[in-house]
Amino acid sequence: MQEYVVNRPDKGTMERILAAHPGGAAGAILRLAWQAGLLREEIQRLTWEQVDFVDQRIVLPDRGVPISDELAQWLWALRDSRDRRLEHVVLSDRDQKPLTPQSISRLARTALDREGQTSVRLIDLRHDFVLRQLETHDWQYVSRITGVEAAGL
Repeated sequence: MQEYVVNRPDKGTMERILAAHPGGAAGAILRLAWQAGLLREEIQRLTWEQVDFVDQRIVLPDRGVPISDELAQWLWALRDSRDRRLEHVVLSDRDQKPLTPQSISRLARTALDREGQTSVRLIDLRHDFVLRQLETHDWQYVSRITGVEAAGL
C-alpha cells in the first residue's frame, strides 16, 4: 500500500498565484481551497447564499467555515462585480456558468503548474488549510470547521 503524502504549497508562491488571479475562476478556486479548506465539490456548488458576510463564514450543509477578513473582502468585491442574479460563486470566465468538477481541477492545476507548484494538487490545498488550522487551534475546533472526524486529524 502506497503512503499518502501531502504536498504542502509554498506560502509565498501561493500569495503570488492569488495576486496573479485577482478575479477569475482560477483565483476563486485556489482561494476557496487554500484559505477556506473547501473540497472541489464544495467549491463547485458554493452559492452566494452560503457566504455569510455578517458572521464572516461559509455555511455548508455539514459545517460553518470561518473566513479571514482578506477572503471576506475578496468575496465581497467579487460579488459586487457580478450580476446579482448569478447564484454560484465560482463561474467560468468565458460564459459565466458553473464549472464542472474537471474544469475546477484543470484551472487549479494550470495555475499551480505555472508557478512551479507541480506536485501540489487541489486536495493538498485543503490539507494545508487543515494543518495550518491545527497549528493555532485545538483538534475539536478544526474537526468542526473542516468536517474531518477528530480521529482522522
